[in-house]
Amino acid sequence: MGLTYNNLGCLCKQQKDLKGALEYLKKALYYESRLEDQSHDDDIIANELSSNDEMDAIDHEFQADMRTTKCNSAGTILNICAILSKMNKHKQAHEYAE
Repeated sequence: MGLTYNNLGCLCKQQKDLKGALEYLKKALYYESRLEDQSHDDDIIANELSSNDEMDAIDHEFQADMRTTKCNSAGTILNICAILSKMNKHKQAHEYAE
């Protein structure tokens, strides 16, 4: 869901609808952060279960998903910063970047 909102935000940016782009990108960031939180909870549960080949395979897949999610979040934050800068809201852009 986050990636879809990110794409819609980029589309709005291309169409010079900066306010719409910012709204979609903030939604993307919301869903991406929820996914990261959920993944963290899943990781805790997985660690409590016994380790076997099936769990190792699930853990490997989980770690790959988390890398993708973190990259998406970083890209979304970068897109938000770019939109805020185009809106001359440089201080807010800097705050998002931190």
